[in-house]
Amino acid sequence: MNLRLRIFLTALVVGAAFCGTVSFGEEQNSVPEIPVKVGINYFQDGSDKFLVTHFENFPGWHTYWLNPGDAGLPTKISFTQNDKNFSLVELERPAPRKFVEQGDMWAYGYEGAYSIFFKIPKDAMSRLASPFKLKATWLACKHICVPGHWEADLQFQSDEFKIVKSVPENIAQLSLGKDEIKSRLAMLPKNAPWPVQLDVSMYEGMKEKELILFLNFPRFYETAPKYAGQPLLI
Repeated sequence: MNLRLRIFLTALVVGAAFCGTVSFGEEQNSVPEIPVKVGINYFQDGSDKFLVTHFENFPGWHTYWLNPGDAGLPTKISFTQNDKNFSLVELERPAPRKFVEQGDMWAYGYEGAYSIFFKIPKDAMSRLASPFKLKATWLACKHICVPGHWEADLQFQSDEFKIVKSVPENIAQLSLGKDEIKSRLAMLPKNAPWPVQLDVSMYEGMKEKELILFLNFPRFYETAPKYAGQPLLI
């Protein structure tokens, strides 16, 4: 193989690798058309009835918990009927995970899919049979943050919440089966009795000036087995 051909082939391989790297980087830093998909379901568990809102973040993106931490904005949901606010009983939100964002700021929120549950009081079911509105707002973040919102005209008919109107129209894509909704409900944080034993220890972390506080509740799940495998709100 002569020298000129060898140089040409080498340049071709390097150029292809470079182009692939740039393309991948652009894809990683792009903003998806729909950063967050949403949806709604009616769900009944025994005598308890729920309006359940669903959120699904685009892979690699996250939204925020009620307490977003040092950065971010909480996901908020409100209801109105005839231009007047009304409220349902919101359950504890799913346990969040921690994100370390630019500037070494701590934030708390969710990747992937999660649901927010609202318990419907018995005297509110007849009210929801008439048209009402839901408004949700959030902040979706990755390399940048994109505010999002969903406004829906809803009405309860035939054991489900009908979406009469959705703005934006293309984000209302989620509807879950009963088994999945029941699983998400079971994993919500529960109020639990304070354990009679508590070990507290602190140790130095891997990073400079990092201290980690570790709490251990010995034998707690043995004395309260119904909480086994569930995140606890204590």
